[in-house]
Amino acid sequence: MTDKTSLLGSHLARVAIPLRYGSVGMAIAEMENLLAAWPQVHTAQKLDAIKDEYSQLCTDWQDNMDVPVYKEIYQKLLQRVFVLYANLALYDKISNTQNLAAIHAEVRSQKAKLSIGQMRQELESFVADTAMLSLEQPHVREQKSRQLYAEHQNRINNLFNFLLTTNSWPASVGQDIEELLLSPAVDTNDQQILVSAITLSLLIQFDIVKFKTMIRVYRHGTDEAVRQRALVGWVLGMDEQWNKVYPEQRQMIEELLQSDTICRELTELQMQMVYCMGTERDATKIQQEIIPDILKNKPLHIKPEALEEEDIEEMIHPEEFDDKMQKMEESFGRMVDMQKQGSDVFFGGFSQMKRFDFFRDMSNWFVPFFIDHPQLQSFKAACDKHPFLRQIVANGEFCNSDKYSMALGFEKFVHAMPAEVLKTMDQGDVPLDMLNQGIKPTAERLRRSYLMDLYRFFRLYSYRSEYRNPFHVTDDHEMGECLFMDRDVFRDTKIEPLKDDVVQLLRRRKMVESSRILLDSYAESHRGLQYYLWIGDYEKAYECDSDNERAEAGYARQLFGNADYEKAEQLYDRLIAQCPEKMGYMLNKSVCLLYQKRYEESLQLLYRLNYEHPDDAAVMRILAWTLVCDHREQQADTFYQRLIKMEMMQADDYLNHGYCLWLQRKVKDAVDSFRKHLSLIDKKIYDVDYFDRQMLGERGIDPTEIQFMLDLVFS
Repeated sequence: MTDKTSLLGSHLARVAIPLRYGSVGMAIAEMENLLAAWPQVHTAQKLDAIKDEYSQLCTDWQDNMDVPVYKEIYQKLLQRVFVLYANLALYDKISNTQNLAAIHAEVRSQKAKLSIGQMRQELESFVADTAMLSLEQPHVREQKSRQLYAEHQNRINNLFNFLLTTNSWPASVGQDIEELLLSPAVDTNDQQILVSAITLSLLIQFDIVKFKTMIRVYRHGTDEAVRQRALVGWVLGMDEQWNKVYPEQRQMIEELLQSDTICRELTELQMQMVYCMGTERDATKIQQEIIPDILKNKPLHIKPEALEEEDIEEMIHPEEFDDKMQKMEESFGRMVDMQKQGSDVFFGGFSQMKRFDFFRDMSNWFVPFFIDHPQLQSFKAACDKHPFLRQIVANGEFCNSDKYSMALGFEKFVHAMPAEVLKTMDQGDVPLDMLNQGIKPTAERLRRSYLMDLYRFFRLYSYRSEYRNPFHVTDDHEMGECLFMDRDVFRDTKIEPLKDDVVQLLRRRKMVESSRILLDSYAESHRGLQYYLWIGDYEKAYECDSDNERAEAGYARQLFGNADYEKAEQLYDRLIAQCPEKMGYMLNKSVCLLYQKRYEESLQLLYRLNYEHPDDAAVMRILAWTLVCDHREQQADTFYQRLIKMEMMQADDYLNHGYCLWLQRKVKDAVDSFRKHLSLIDKKIYDVDYFDRQMLGERGIDPTEIQFMLDLVFS
């Protein structure tokens, strides 16, 4: 990065501040400072025109403050300044990235060939030309098909790069692109690729017209694959920091949220993104836990020559073989279950297969799989010889990117298979795992596959570091930019109740901070019982439903922690009446009584529990300490001895047993018990406050005796 470019970036950051606040005057002033340091004649001319109109507007407003049109004019001026800022910001980003700069330079060299009208005509002609191929003779058809698809692939790649690097669009361009993306005369594969280009462009620099285009394609599209890509596009592309500049961004989303169907679809998308963010963790689990189990319990391997020695052993000991088969099936079952839940189970394997030249073209990371792709000629020929290959890529639960990896690496895949197995699969006699023949590609499946493609691009593309990665985990929380339902535009809308599903998933996936952030976004009207249980405010939860066991138990613990033992005891009485089979509530009540120094009542409960559960260590340790507090040290000692014999002593038990022994004047034994406690808590430094002086004083142990004991214990 040059010093001059750094200067541009710092000035752009200063221009952005007044734009976010919606100040035309301050934004113009900062743009003038920028252009003084970074002269741009064309931009300066546009800014001068905006400044003149703004000055005239200010004069007119002072003369007549009641004219409502001023607000609209002011907003338009703010947006015009933003467009100047956005185009310079895009230029700055392109100038500082190797890959994007190369793409931009190539696009500029072909600019004359890339008018939207001409491209639409060519894309529609391609559909007509492919349809006409069926009229040709087979040998002619194959030759023409290869040429047609090769030319088209070059054309669509150029258009992808063009859309990726375009400046802010005027409304007319947005309209043309929208019509192209909605046209039934354009191939769906082409439309899907172009939606991906616009999505990446939005991630580079926000543009309201591109954003509107994604919204409209999502709302009005009839091709589900295109719609789902547009949905992901506007969700990833929305940028709330520019709401003052473009209030219509929020308005368009609010209109969408009036639909229950769209709210449900957005919730599904958010949940799928949760699984995306756990992809590498799932891959690690598969590689370290599941795959080793599969390999360890691999079934009999049939070879044309003979059986290996280990296979003979399996035939001699069929019970062991059956056991291995069962364990292997269970391991496969775990993978299938993970996949059904939404996990990306193939990332770990296919992440090593993205080094083909195919993936050097950015557009190829997003192209839907089709066997006539110019770079799949060898694979297409192999499918004639091995039909099961076509079946795998057609029906396999893989994303498009992984299908291309498989097709490009098919030779290794085929050569690794034993000849007999290959022959059997060619005959179609062996059922293939992970195939979903006849299953319709639903919106959910299409969206999940596309998210996997996006994830692979942002994790594996050679120049991925040059692009803003929505899947990047931030320091704030696990979901990063992929958490979108916490944003203000979704607050107190129809989607609010559906946030519960996402919170449950986040908590199940151990994404604690992300779940907390989403909970913080809940509108006051939706903060009910479940919300307060999740955030741990059990008093509020209890107010919502005093009969809810979890709320009541949590509130009782909360009261206990606040030393309100009397009120906690009352709640435990209610819980005992509701759930008499749960001994924990009775045990907790006994502790409440203990802290209120109602030892006799506490002991009655504890003796009953000890009778019903004679080997329960928790009951014994509380019973022992209650006896110590009630001046019954000898009886307490018998329970501590039982805990020692059962090897159930905890660190605090040694401390309490030490008190018990000391109060019986068994000083040497008490010292040993205290030292065990210190060892377990790893405390080595002399601590004058180690003992409970108040309790000991009440039991007749004077300060000098305490000092003696401290010296002995810490010596």
